[in-house]
Amino acid sequence: MEALDARIAQTDRTVEELRGRASETDRTVQELRGHTSQIERTMEELRGHTLQFERSVEELRAHTAQFEHNMAADLVDLEQNLKVQSAAIESARTAMSQTDDLVERVVEALESLQMAVMDQGEGGEHSAIAVN
Repeated sequence: MEALDARIAQTDRTVEELRGRASETDRTVQELRGHTSQIERTMEELRGHTLQFERSVEELRAHTAQFEHNMAADLVDLEQNLKVQSAAIESARTAMSQTDDLVERVVEALESLQMAVMDQGEGGEHSAIAVN
């Protein structure tokens, strides 16, 4: 009987230990559930941030595409303006060249006129001398 009482006492201690371990296991499971809930909330926040980031990236892409389009249009306008200005500069050079030629001819004509007037003046003096 003592052996049976000892066995029962041993079984009671083992049951108490198992209850203690079960209680610890329950606390651990509750802690894990808490951590799991926190992880799930964090994952939801991350999903929200990821969606916001994706929207921002799409907006940036749209702005970049618009910027590229505007830059291309501006470059085309700039190129056209440069062509117009280049043509205007060439026209001005041609006009200056023609003006230089005209001035040169006027100068030559004036020199020729001056020579003719001088020749007439010298001829007039000879006739005046001859008349005296």
